[in-house]
Amino acid sequence: MPAPFSQSEVESLVTSFLSSNNDYTDTQALITYILTELKPKTLDYKLIVSATLISNDTQAYNKHSLGFLWDEKNDGNYTVKQTVENGTIIVNVSYIKL
Repeated sequence: MPAPFSQSEVESLVTSFLSSNNDYTDTQALITYILTELKPKTLDYKLIVSATLISNDTQAYNKHSLGFLWDEKNDGNYTVKQTVENGTIIVNVSYIKL
């Protein structure tokens, strides 16, 4: 079964949000935007979206992970990484067939 959306669609949503919103630190608004835009395509799916902002100012090692049990035929996961003014945003979108 094909995925309900593609990684390029997720990348496009992240880019669109970041280019139209001056406050790239509002990761909750980014998550809400992605969920709202993908909702019509995912009525038969559960979506899990996470976003992490990693500041260039921190010298610590940062890690972003997400895991779940899934059916490889129906479920999947995309990770998008984009550089912003003072750091990096990592967005993970997972879809799980109901």
